Amino acid sequence: MGGAISFLYAASYPDEVDFLISLDIASPSVKDVKKTAATTGEYIDRFLKYELLTLDNVPSYEYGEMLDIVEKAYDGSITREGAEILMKRGMQPAHKRDKYYFSRDPRLKVKNLIMQYVLSNKS
Repeated sequence: MGGAISFLYAASYPDEVDFLISLDIASPSVKDVKKTAATTGEYIDRFLKYELLTLDNVPSYEYGEMLDIVEKAYDGSITREGAEILMKRGMQPAHKRDKYYFSRDPRLKVKNLIMQYVLSNKS
């Protein structure tokens, strides 16, 4: 995400940045500015929703259901056993009995917000 932050800074303060070399992302994605402006509010709303999540209200699932979600997300590129290995670090027991939640930061789901912001503020 460092590259995305760098692009955001460079777009926000062009007078302070002569050039930028980014090794962790090849280039910013190119999107229609009108679509970007329309979706930025949605991304902000999602980010704020995730900010309010607590262990009491975070989405939780049964173990098998979590594995199904992971397998589906990888679209067949991992096995069930691979999903189990990933979930050893990627899930935690929830407050509800026999339920689990994804332990990654849910705000990462809205990582595109930064790039949307960068693209919508280009002159």
